[in-house]
Amino acid sequence: MLLASAAVFITALQLARQLHRPPVPIPNISRRPGDPVHAAALAAKAVTGTALALAGLTLALVWGSGWQWQDALTAKTGTGGPPPVAAIAAGWFPSAEEVAANWPYFRGPDGSGITRLTDLPQTWDGPSGKNVLWKTEIGLPGENSPVVWGKRVFLTGATEKRREVYCFDAVSGALLWKEPVTTSQSEPAEPLEVMEDTGFAASTAATDGRRVFAIFANGDIAGFTAEGKRLWALNLGTPENTYGHATSLTLWQNRVIIVFDQADAKAGKSKIMALDADTGKTVWSTPRKVANSWVSPILITYQKREQIITSADPLVIAYDPATGKELWQAECMRGDVATSPVFANDLVYVACDQTCVAAIKPDGSGDVTASKIAWRQEDDGLPDMCSPLCDGPQVYTLTSLFHGRIHLLSTKGVMIIGEGTKDGFKETGRAALGENTGASPAFAPGRIFLRGKKNLFCIGTKDGK
Repeated sequence: MLLASAAVFITALQLARQLHRPPVPIPNISRRPGDPVHAAALAAKAVTGTALALAGLTLALVWGSGWQWQDALTAKTGTGGPPPVAAIAAGWFPSAEEVAANWPYFRGPDGSGITRLTDLPQTWDGPSGKNVLWKTEIGLPGENSPVVWGKRVFLTGATEKRREVYCFDAVSGALLWKEPVTTSQSEPAEPLEVMEDTGFAASTAATDGRRVFAIFANGDIAGFTAEGKRLWALNLGTPENTYGHATSLTLWQNRVIIVFDQADAKAGKSKIMALDADTGKTVWSTPRKVANSWVSPILITYQKREQIITSADPLVIAYDPATGKELWQAECMRGDVATSPVFANDLVYVACDQTCVAAIKPDGSGDVTASKIAWRQEDDGLPDMCSPLCDGPQVYTLTSLFHGRIHLLSTKGVMIIGEGTKDGFKETGRAALGENTGASPAFAPGRIFLRGKKNLFCIGTKDGK
């Protein structure tokens, strides 16, 4: 269209030049109707004007659509970052299918630690760069795990004085944005003490694709759009926690679910709460008669009843996510409970070092300690940090599962790969990150995201194998 306009424009200029040769004095003769010379002049002016208008319109169209063309090219080549997200309507939340297709919470969309993706790499080596698509340095330290939605990866980091939320491009590893989290109560009256293994940013963030929410050891919590605009921030108060707050967030509809356990069971300071994702205002808050814990909640649906499942000393408790009302409780935990529950085979599985592993039927009400614990097994080898895994027939600890294989990630960044057999765990391979880690992996089609102590790694292959 532009070339055609230019050709018309040049032709019109040549015609106009011929019609505007140096004037020759002629008598002033009135024009007659149908005068051919006058008609030719009018035609030349019309052609010239049309050409100029057409050229101007074309340039305007090109200018106005140039960014769209560039965006389309960028999207095709994958070099310009993820596209902007849609506007957020009040009360909006993603569908269950959208949540299931991403990795939005700690240990995935259902908290199981299992991905059903089949195009993930099985081998990699961080030091040599084998199957490492990219690695990007993270600004501040943290033990939280990556969460992924589409082409965005979210992490948090913090020191005693600073707290930040990060968004990385899942394709290139570029840092898209980082934003500080501060409130009027960010600095506690006394220095905040946390264990080195926990740190100040141990809680994994939660995202619904259009927003991301993060909480820190000092009680600060904030919500941002997926493009980095702060929506709200507040402080829940500095928790009395032995090792530092580490419970991760989850989402139900348009609500941010927070388990805020602290002190001991008799102190009455522990609670679970739901905040409005749009405003940060409290929707409901329910006291919990438990001690400080480090357990991340999971959401389940059983017999059409939605439930938030939590675990702490001494109770495993289920809540109605709409109201915060307690649905049932089972007394079977004690000590420093840090492993999160999982749901499989119509049972809730919980485990804790020096306590037991137990399976609870989630269809009761009130105190179900005597009636709904299907089985329990005491063992000295139970985990004190890592959450269990259930592949259906068996329950494992210290694991995540993909490709039907069990993956154990050590704190030294070595992924031990194997399979469960009737004779026990059989190792089939190892993959080294080359960097210590305290986080669990996150998954996306063709890619595994691993957080090291300094860098975020993207593991994958160009051919997806």
